[in-house]
Parts: sequence; C-alpha cells; structure tokens
Amino acid sequence: MVYNNNNSDSQYALRDITNQHGGRKSSIGTHSGEIQINDMSSDKAAQKHIHIASNPFKNNAKERQHYFQLAMHFLQQKEYKQAETYFQKAASLGCSSALYRLGIMYMSEDLGEDREVAYSYKKAFECFAHAGNMGHSGAVTNIGTLFFNAGKFEEAMQYYVQGANMGCVYAYKNIGKMYESGHGVPKDNTVALQYFRKCGSDRHIQRATRSVLNETCYGAI
Repeated sequence: MVYNNNNSDSQYALRDITNQHGGRKSSIGTHSGEIQINDMSSDKAAQKHIHIASNPFKNNAKERQHYFQLAMHFLQQKEYKQAETYFQKAASLGCSSALYRLGIMYMSEDLGEDREVAYSYKKAFECFAHAGNMGHSGAVTNIGTLFFNAGKFEEAMQYYVQGANMGCVYAYKNIGKMYESGHGVPKDNTVALQYFRKCGSDRHIQRATRSVLNETCYGAI
C-alpha cells in the first residue's frame, strides 16, 4: 500500500508536504504521463461524448472511459474547471488515471492567471496516493516529487524507488538526478549514469557520461 490516510506517519508526511514545499520549483521532473486517448479536437466529437457521459452506463469501465476522454478534451482546450469535474466523475468510478491527472492539475503552476482549479499540494498528494494504491506507477513517482519539493529527500527517494520498481521510467530519471546532484544521497555520477541509461534519456546520459569522464581524468569534481 502506498498511503494509508489513517496512519499517523502518513499524516505527518502530508503536513510536511503541504507546509514546507513553499511553492519552490525543482529540477526534478514530474511524471505527466503519456495516456493515449481518442481524437476529440472537433466539437462534434466533444458533443458525442457529452451526450454519452450524461447518460448512466451499466458498464462502469465504459463510463469511466468516456468521462476520462471528455475530461482530457476540456484539459486540452484549457477549460480546467470542466476538466476537473469530469476527472472527478471518472475517479469516482475507480479510474486511477483520472486521479493521477487531478493530482497533476492540483500541483501544476501552469493553469493560467485566473486559476480556476485551486493550487493544492494536499489534494495532489491525496489523488496520487489513491492512484498509487490502485497500481499507478506515475502517481507513486509524483508523490516522490512532492516530497522532493518539500525538501524531504529521503522520502522522495523511497517513492522514486517504488515507482521505478513498478515500471515508471521517470522514476529512474529522477533517481539519477538525485545521484547527479547529491540530494539526499552521496553525489555519484557513475550511479546516476546507470539510472539514466535505464530510463533512456539521451540528454542526461550524455551529461552524466561527461561528468564520469571528468572524474576519471581529473579526479572528483
């Protein structure tokens, strides 16, 4: 289990995240995910899904899919409040990807000046935790990023490792970044390179390789 809302340690962790992140950005990446959806760029397609979503389905899986696709349409159109509404509908039917997307919305700093959807690390944490408990590796990885932004590097590493073990390539990249920068672990470009290779990030591989070569030739930097 990723998170238990009744666990006192988890309550302290949530308090630390919400109180200490201070809005600071970091070089650690948030896993935004690449979820394939049907093309809903046309108004006709959107209206079709609006009609379907307004009628109850006996098949929850099909209903979840249509709510989620509708939410993604509104997200792409930057209609964030509508997107939040339909992500919540999909999440209420057990859609881990909807919970995950809600978490990203709540922690994102790029939803426009009017900010229709409230910025909330607390809500982001809860959405990622619930999605993680349903097996969503990207959500587990993003819990790590919430801890990282709060300066809780040991906890961040624990969730990155868990996300990596669940198959999230972004978790490997973030572990590599932590070894590259020395956040919460001894700075080690060789170990960082190993993790960058696992995630297949060419840019980070090249940078870490140069650092390893510099250490080999001139000593640790």
